[in-house]
Amino acid sequence: MKNKFARLHLLYFLLIAGTAVFLCGMVVFYIHWSLWNIDDEFKVDASSARNHIRDQLAQNETVLIGLGSFLKGRDSLDIAAVDAYTSVMMQRFPHISMFQIAQYIHPQSASSYKQILHQQGVTSPTLYQFGGNKIPLDSPNSLGKLPVIFVSPAASKAVLSLDLSSIDFIHQSLPSAELSEITISEPIDLFEGDKALVMMQSIPPTQTRSESYVSLLLVKQNMLFLKQNIHGKWDVSIKVTPPHGKEFIMGSLASQVVENPNSYFLHRVSVADNIQFARYKITVQLSKNVSWLDINLWKLSLLIILVLMILATLCIVYWMHFSLEVKRDKHQKLLFRQANYDSLTKLPNRFYFEDAAQRILANAERQESGVLLLFVDLNGFKAINDKCGHAAGDKVLKEVARALKSVLRQSDLAARLGGDEFAILIEDIQSLTAVLNMMEKIRLALSSLLVDGVPTQQISGSVGFAYTRQHGYSLQNLLKVADNSMYGEKKYHYGNCHDVT
Repeated sequence: MKNKFARLHLLYFLLIAGTAVFLCGMVVFYIHWSLWNIDDEFKVDASSARNHIRDQLAQNETVLIGLGSFLKGRDSLDIAAVDAYTSVMMQRFPHISMFQIAQYIHPQSASSYKQILHQQGVTSPTLYQFGGNKIPLDSPNSLGKLPVIFVSPAASKAVLSLDLSSIDFIHQSLPSAELSEITISEPIDLFEGDKALVMMQSIPPTQTRSESYVSLLLVKQNMLFLKQNIHGKWDVSIKVTPPHGKEFIMGSLASQVVENPNSYFLHRVSVADNIQFARYKITVQLSKNVSWLDINLWKLSLLIILVLMILATLCIVYWMHFSLEVKRDKHQKLLFRQANYDSLTKLPNRFYFEDAAQRILANAERQESGVLLLFVDLNGFKAINDKCGHAAGDKVLKEVARALKSVLRQSDLAARLGGDEFAILIEDIQSLTAVLNMMEKIRLALSSLLVDGVPTQQISGSVGFAYTRQHGYSLQNLLKVADNSMYGEKKYHYGNCHDVT
């Protein structure tokens, strides 16, 4: 039974451990699957952000080219027409803060520029540098400079003659006057606190117009970012690599999501992509810190609860099965004892004795070893029951059983065949002397019994024997021989046959 319970424990241990490993594997798989989905969703969103940046740049390029086409189609600069055009465009594209038109000043174009200034009420044409210096327009040193005319919002006299070459971030990005190219400046700070980019395109002279112009767009930097970027969920960096010059950052956003100290950072996912804009290579990099808070904790909690419930159910099933097996084992042992043992003396009964004796004798016959069978019958037991009561008789039987066990080896077999009859089977008896010695031990053990309420002299027993080397290995024959031997001793004890009880 111990092996049975050991197998049961091992079976359920393997079952519960295997289930726990499998279910924990499912939890780990769900976490990895969730992280994979988060990464995949981020990559999809990052692709959308990249497409948004590309579309915004393409849109601004289209607006800038449209303004250049508007200027190319005119022989002279009509400020009122340009102002009307740009006003409409600013309404359509609210992310554009300002349209600007600047004219390159060359000797052949100085007179036309003076005329424009006179039309705006400027009586003494002068170029103003960003630092505040003034250079007369008629001075040879002024030729080749680039003043600017603000056409939207409405121009003011203070900036009509501003020399853009004196502004570093403009000067570094000015396009060539001879080529229709688009350039981008580094981000600048606006007065209202926002950042903006300046996109410029040169408009070369035509056959009917000798002046060279440059169109400028002042666009807000946040037009590059999607709404979720603006809310600060991601880290965004947009780097610009010009064909000639130093790389600069067009725009960047740092995540404004405050990480919970208990959210436990898991990993960082990042996506980088390149966009070709005019002659510029624009690198867009988006990244995000993934934490436990990004996983669907509700589903994860339900999965963990389900895992615990399954394991708890298996433990309950194991406990119920184990308890049932223990009860079944106890019941089987009880049935076995009831079927094979005497309830009063706790000795094996006739059924058990005959079954065990058959096996012992068969083995002894194969080995040709000596086996002793003793048949014990109490003397005067009926008188004890009649005079002292059946309770005293039961005590005598119990004491007889105890006495027999005390003189026998653990390997010897003693049984109560019924009433006051007992049988003893002893293996490995080599001689008749050993037989007689064993019989004498039994007699002495019985004659020395002390039972309350029963006179000592009334307790004794007659012992008969059968020995395999003399009487063979048949159990029935040995029982018959031992029984006859016992009756011979009983006759001797009482003196005549009719008094034997």
